[in-house]
Amino acid sequence: VSHKRAKTFPEILMEILSNPDYVPIVSWLPHGKCFAIHNHSQFSSRILPKYFRRVIFRSFIRKLNRWGFRSVKRSVSGFESTFEHKYFCRDQPELRS
Repeated sequence: VSHKRAKTFPEILMEILSNPDYVPIVSWLPHGKCFAIHNHSQFSSRILPKYFRRVIFRSFIRKLNRWGFRSVKRSVSGFESTFEHKYFCRDQPELRS
């Protein structure tokens, strides 16, 4: 009997960010070192229920913080809800777990 390993939070996040249908809601910034949540309400209603048990936006942000993600200032990124982690990059998926 083989048991499928549960995906880690970074693996789920990479899956979300790799889905082209979600680009208007959440996407990588052009350099691929951080991502922005463009539409909080759509993120909460369309994406969170599909991937997570807790569908509260604040809970998702707390989970990001627990995994070591940090908020990027709007003045730097140009977006309100932007997050980065030194080991979480679009072009280096092997670093995500």
